[in-house]
Amino acid sequence: MRSIVVNELGFDENELEHGGLRIYTTLDIGAQQAAEDAVKTELSDSGGLEAALVSIDPRNGQIRALVGGADYTNSQFNHVFATTRQPGSSFKPIMYLSALSSMKMTSASQFNSQPTLFHYDDNRKTYSPKNFGDKYLGEIDMRQAIAASDNIYAVNTILKIGADQVIELARKMGITSSMQAVPSLALGTSPVSPFEMATAFAVIGNQGRSVKPIAVLRITDEHGKVLYEAPQPKEEKIVEPAAAYVLTQLMESVFETGGTGNRVSSDIKRPVAGKTGTTSTDAWLVGFTPELSTAVWVGYDKGKTLNTNESRKAAPIFAKFTEKALEKVPPKIFPIPDSVVSVYIDQNTGKLATANCPNKKLEVFIQGTEPTEFCSAHNSNESLPEPVPISKKPENKSWWKDLKRWWMNSKQD
Repeated sequence: MRSIVVNELGFDENELEHGGLRIYTTLDIGAQQAAEDAVKTELSDSGGLEAALVSIDPRNGQIRALVGGADYTNSQFNHVFATTRQPGSSFKPIMYLSALSSMKMTSASQFNSQPTLFHYDDNRKTYSPKNFGDKYLGEIDMRQAIAASDNIYAVNTILKIGADQVIELARKMGITSSMQAVPSLALGTSPVSPFEMATAFAVIGNQGRSVKPIAVLRITDEHGKVLYEAPQPKEEKIVEPAAAYVLTQLMESVFETGGTGNRVSSDIKRPVAGKTGTTSTDAWLVGFTPELSTAVWVGYDKGKTLNTNESRKAAPIFAKFTEKALEKVPPKIFPIPDSVVSVYIDQNTGKLATANCPNKKLEVFIQGTEPTEFCSAHNSNESLPEPVPISKKPENKSWWKDLKRWWMNSKQD
């Protein structure tokens, strides 16, 4: 908080030390303790491994928890604000929000996940990304791409919608660090801070609306005279609520079977959406509930390569913090905007499923972008496609994992 009071609010260091100031912050004592405990638990005896955690209430911008490092007694360096590192795949949701909100893509949009040499800059340059472990999934849609963190799908996406458009949206969401308009931006190669990532994801969690983060509510002198008071929070619509909701639903898959965050899903007893990010030197998990948008970063100050165990520490820190910080708050579903529909699609073709499609799934869309063509791959020549009914609102996929199966099965009967 010292850096905020001095650098952002303009108070003098000497005044802070000797002026008898009383600073009223937005930090929640329970959430702050949960954050410190989560970091300490995962990083005990970690040999110099550092971490940062910042959690923001997306509804009013108030910073509820902030841990700037593994041990304040050893280092006062605040990694939440001062560290900018490659976010890896945790940046992808910002790009996918750009794709959805511009209606250039939908949750059913498909690309072929296979080794690919991409050409860009008027075919003067090439780029050949790889998937982790050289695992390629064939034809996949956006939900599968987010859950599995598929790099080929991501680069196809940014080349389709344009890197400049992604940067423009990222700026509106709170990313202030420099970003390069190149295909690798899709894979999180432009460094950002944990604070920027929590701020950006708060826009998704707040139904597409941005509220400027604040950490200090009021500062008074020793006599109670108010020297500073935070302005009332103002919301700014960044994207339509429907686009934010569709992306949120896709990001919930990260914590389900096959998702990169599935191993900590049993630790979180409430609806949550998020995205992992891993580079050779950095591990991230950035995610949100309706009440908190939280970014966790783990890495070394000097960029030392993370081993496998170290690269997996961000997710349990996020899970432990989220569940403890909200233990007294009843689980809530993400609010469903009116302009969202759910339809059954065939998993293989991405088209509207018929009664004959063996692998259909319920998917969410911004109203007006849902598929209109029926799958014909599973119909005999003698029969016309029989559509599965369309729902004007998506079924709530939470309460979530057990009820999801029940809802899906009941819709198919």
